[in-house]
Amino acid sequence: MITTDQIHWLAGLLEGEGFFGYNYSRVAPRIQLCMKDRDVVVKTRDLMCKKAKIGIHESKKVNHNDTFYFGILGKDAVQWMLTLYPLMSERRKFQIKQALLKWKDKEFNSELIRKRDEKYRNPKNKMIRIIAKARKISRDEATIIASDILSKINKDETIQ
Repeated sequence: MITTDQIHWLAGLLEGEGFFGYNYSRVAPRIQLCMKDRDVVVKTRDLMCKKAKIGIHESKKVNHNDTFYFGILGKDAVQWMLTLYPLMSERRKFQIKQALLKWKDKEFNSELIRKRDEKYRNPKNKMIRIIAKARKISRDEATIIASDILSKINKDETIQ
């Protein structure tokens, strides 16, 4: 069971180091913490959502520390936003309010879901992503190649 002191500690930490927003690809509110102190990230994750995975951004610069992060989405994020809301600054309250309003707006969400599904489930878009990745070319170049392939298929020509 989480204590009031732990909730206040989380509010203070997330006020300074956290992110409250909306994940457009997952269509869900999001809270994220990113910092150099792994032990603090682990403690925060354990208090908020033990199943969340901790990631690492390895520093490519000499004398720079790696950065650790984790995030929560959806219902878990909504519950924590509502719990922490009264303890946050006006700026953070505004960010939380914006994320929750987007989440509650069914029309907004259905349009995001439609666009996401169109982007990821459309066979042509999938083909473009595969070509771009396989040939290590831009999405625009892959689109031209995919269009050419599809036009040959439609004309029933031999593909080379």
